[in-house]
Amino acid sequence: MAFFTFIGEFLMLIALGDLVRAAIQGDWE
Repeated sequence: MAFFTFIGEFLMLIALGDLVRAAIQGDWE
């Protein structure tokens, strides 16, 4: 099921993006 794999990778990218953004905001604020 490539579709579910795509969703899993997409959600993981969102989670990583949130972590990176939180880290950047934490460093700059």
